[in-house]
Amino acid sequence: MVQIGVVFLSGEKEVDYTWALEQLRNIMAKNSVEEPLSIVTDRELALIKVLDTLFLRSIHLLCRWHVNINVLAKTKKFFPPPIKDSDSKVKRHPKFQEFLSWWNILLASTTKKSYNDQLIEMRRKFPAQAMSYVEAT
Repeated sequence: MVQIGVVFLSGEKEVDYTWALEQLRNIMAKNSVEEPLSIVTDRELALIKVLDTLFLRSIHLLCRWHVNINVLAKTKKFFPPPIKDSDSKVKRHPKFQEFLSWWNILLASTTKKSYNDQLIEMRRKFPAQAMSYVEAT
């Protein structure tokens, strides 16, 4: 993976992303740089929409780190709160830790069958609200 640029925008709307990505396309054209095979982003919907318009041949992928951070932040409320261990260190509740482990196994699935089997088991084991978030988002 190669990062080719950084831009600071005043907003995160389609118009902002359109301007930035048009500038990038102009620089690429001026320097005979081909469209990338893939583009990795977070789940910024306005950005994704513009990428789908301006980079038609590139495959868009979601960044696994961003996905994991969102799953961590958005699902923890559906599990018991953190606990203190014998050394007074705060740790995630074991049930939430188990959920996160299962989540990572799900992401590592190599076939549709293993993914679907894992998903069915997770639906059985974990709160419906947490599963609803990971499936819908």
